[in-house]
Amino acid sequence: MRQSLENWEGGIKINGINISNLRYADNTTHFVTSEAEMAELLKLLETNYVIDMIANLGIEFHRLMTSP
Repeated sequence: MRQSLENWEGGIKINGINISNLRYADNTTHFVTSEAEMAELLKLLETNYVIDMIANLGIEFHRLMTSP
């Protein structure tokens, strides 16, 4: 998820610092300023999640095909 948010410009500004999310342990809270920004963030996260899942499936398929 961290890589998904690297180039994202959304979030809120506090003292001139852009804050887009807070992470603690396995929880993440995202900040947005509008519904459009929320939709953009969700689309970005969903796209990256699907890409990660496809990559993991490829790795598992390769393991399955190469195992004796």
